[in-house]
Amino acid sequence: MLVFIYGPDTLRSHRRLKEIIQTQSDNIETRVFDCENVNIDTIQAELLSQDLFHALKILVLKDSLQNNELSEKLVELKDILKKTEHTIIFFEAGKVDSKNSLVKFLKRTADIEEFESLKGQKLRDWILAEFASFSIQPTAELVGSLAQELGDNLWECTNEIAKVAAFTADSKKAGKEDLIQLRNSKLSVEIFPTIDAIAARNKKRSLELIARHLDQGDSPMHLLSMIAYQFRNILIVKDMEARKVPYGSIPRQSGLHPFVARKCSSLARSFKKDELQEIHEKIFQVDLSLKTGRADMESALQSLLLSL
Repeated sequence: MLVFIYGPDTLRSHRRLKEIIQTQSDNIETRVFDCENVNIDTIQAELLSQDLFHALKILVLKDSLQNNELSEKLVELKDILKKTEHTIIFFEAGKVDSKNSLVKFLKRTADIEEFESLKGQKLRDWILAEFASFSIQPTAELVGSLAQELGDNLWECTNEIAKVAAFTADSKKAGKEDLIQLRNSKLSVEIFPTIDAIAARNKKRSLELIARHLDQGDSPMHLLSMIAYQFRNILIVKDMEARKVPYGSIPRQSGLHPFVARKCSSLARSFKKDELQEIHEKIFQVDLSLKTGRADMESALQSLLLSL
């Protein structure tokens, strides 16, 4: 099977590439080649090689159009490509020249997936879906603001959405005012380094980062909610990994954004499950004491970090 993925919207095209690879059987070998500087003989050998057990494989050829010599060779091998039982994915990050011989061949024979830049209502619908992946309901004003400001730069847009989602995790609703407050405080940008410091058992560093947040005017309650949210996510991912849930299925089954799931998976290696449960309980007790007025906010937050 031949698949041709291309277009200027590289975020969605990269996600689609990853999705295709992850939906294949676990025992299928995947080989990825950056074709701009690859040796042509290497690619030809992969196409012509026969496994002793006739095992299927996935070959991903990235930016083969940037290598004229390789493109011409692939056209020469078109009969082999047509008959292959393997999955060969041609991936181009950007627009393609419709007059190119390889492009013409692929458009006639491959499954085509073109990712044009999103505009207007399609862009706003994508932003809504991205927020929904975090279980966050954004206001129309926030969606419109992101669409107008960032346009079709989905890489930056998804980063902004991830930050807003973490910032509004408790309320599950997000408005433009949350984005403004978030940008002013830079809270979401720096909260993961704080979690990293906690994971490294670097109390001095975690206290320094929290002090910086407080000096910037960030609310102790917001800081606590962000820390609680991320540790809750780490515990969820830790539990799923212990149950041997495939890594590619974790974002979908947990409801976490892939960016958050990936970061939490990395952090989860620094903790045992019972340690995470203990941290979660400590955060709960601090939150309870703050809400009942039994503790000073800043002191309680600092004491919590010293106890972790």
